[in-house]
Amino acid sequence: MFQDVQDLGVLSNASAGFLAAFFSSFSLCPTELIKIKMQAAKEHAAQTKTAVERESAFKITHKILKTEGIMGVFRGIVPTMAREMPGYFFFFGGYEATRIMLTPEGKTKDECGKLLA
Repeated sequence: MFQDVQDLGVLSNASAGFLAAFFSSFSLCPTELIKIKMQAAKEHAAQTKTAVERESAFKITHKILKTEGIMGVFRGIVPTMAREMPGYFFFFGGYEATRIMLTPEGKTKDECGKLLA
């Protein structure tokens, strides 16, 4: 019923990347949110020429959880998925297509990197 992973084609690998990005977005979104908040605070302080106390990632996370709850750390999950899922689709699909195109006749995809040997 299931194919060997080594035998998956371009579309199958691209689809696997697409689905992988869905799940990875749940860890990427909160970290991106915290990173952006830290960058924005630094930029705001630079533009207003004010000294601002740098907040740690833990402090920012605590503040979000306290004011918005667990859903607050997932603010932006839909745009994150909209960015990541097509990106992973084309990355995984492009990688697999490149492997197929670079495979010498009579060799396997795993041997495509050994062209000069």
